[in-house]
Amino acid sequence: SSPVPAELFLPSEVKPLKSKLDYASVGKARSPHQIIIVNGEIYDYWIGAIDARDIDEKIAAITAGTCYPGTRCTRLGRDLNIKACDEPY
Repeated sequence: SSPVPAELFLPSEVKPLKSKLDYASVGKARSPHQIIIVNGEIYDYWIGAIDARDIDEKIAAITAGTCYPGTRCTRLGRDLNIKACDEPY
């Protein structure tokens, strides 16, 4: 695993999101980082791979305004458990 590159090295369209990613990840350097942004704000964040169908279901629920599948997280816990969430929804 490796850290997300510094803002300087990111494409201009994602630079404004770097501070939000840093907040959500609490500095954890695992990969991949996965984040869903809605209206410029973190809607869900997790570390690790999930099936593309699961991501599609999440996006479809947001778009349709239906029940979101699973528990949302906007900030991981600071402990070593990469799945622990300090700010679940």
